Amino acid sequence: MASFLGTRSGVPSELTAALGALAIFTPFVLLREFARRVELARLRISVALLVDILSGALQVLMLFVLIHWERLRTDTAYLAVGASCVLPALAWLFLAFRGDKFCAQSAAHELLRSWRVAKWSFLAQMVGLLHWQGVVWIIVWQLGAGATGVLAAANYVILLLNPLALGVCNYISPLAVNAYFQHGLGRVRSLIAMAMAAMGVIIATFSVAVYFYSDLILTGLFTSSDYQGYGTLMLALGLNMMLGVMHMMNDQGVWAIERPEWLLRSTMIAVGVTLLLSLPMVHQYGLLGGAWSMLIGRFVGLTYQTILFFCTSIEPRVFGEPRRQGEILG
Repeated sequence: MASFLGTRSGVPSELTAALGALAIFTPFVLLREFARRVELARLRISVALLVDILSGALQVLMLFVLIHWERLRTDTAYLAVGASCVLPALAWLFLAFRGDKFCAQSAAHELLRSWRVAKWSFLAQMVGLLHWQGVVWIIVWQLGAGATGVLAAANYVILLLNPLALGVCNYISPLAVNAYFQHGLGRVRSLIAMAMAAMGVIIATFSVAVYFYSDLILTGLFTSSDYQGYGTLMLALGLNMMLGVMHMMNDQGVWAIERPEWLLRSTMIAVGVTLLLSLPMVHQYGLLGGAWSMLIGRFVGLTYQTILFFCTSIEPRVFGEPRRQGEILG
């Protein structure tokens, strides 16, 4: 498909190369994420952590090799991210289900039962992809594929805190469920508020530090003076991540009180605002306009969901249905 685009429609070769890398390795990235979620559901946290450590170490190693060889581009960065997931994902797939037997009828029944709740998360994830990818395509359209390399480099530094955010989410999620069912709505709201505030302070502090040392960080990592002068861009991306992680913390509370439809609503609002603003802002302000549009969209979506979570009266449910007094999920 990437080759067809490059030869038949005049799409830049850099973009077709990036599309080719994504097409090849995206299934392995998704498989690694699936492995994490399965092991967390099994409460085998050490296995999920091992998968993350292996893929993370391989990714950092490959990126440093690309930097050393001066071959770091958008397509090779995607290549490194995807290739780092291949070995851990395939090893987990081979080891995790050895000796297991599957019943198609039982699996189909459980899938239909779980879909009543899972559909909201699935749809929110699909819509949420547009928050970043939609802006990237607008940047490619208005500024060219080369501009996405700077965006990817700046965002790579910000995403160094992503493992911390995911780890805190995995820690908060069962605590939120237990707080709600054991102590009620007030306790889970207090827990989520503290988690949102703590992660907000941590990432905001990191973002400010990155803003002041952006030239040193980017030129040190990518050994090129072309990456100087992007401190404001990195600050905007850092604040966008801060709001995104606070949204993730709030999501854990939303799941605990069984209101997953709020996830889809807030995501649609965030994406809609982002895409609506990014068209004129990228044209006017370039990469910085794209970053600010994502930040504003994220803020509006988070504000909507936060108001719902902290201000709405809640009627207990079981898998989307009203729960009888004193009934607890089995």
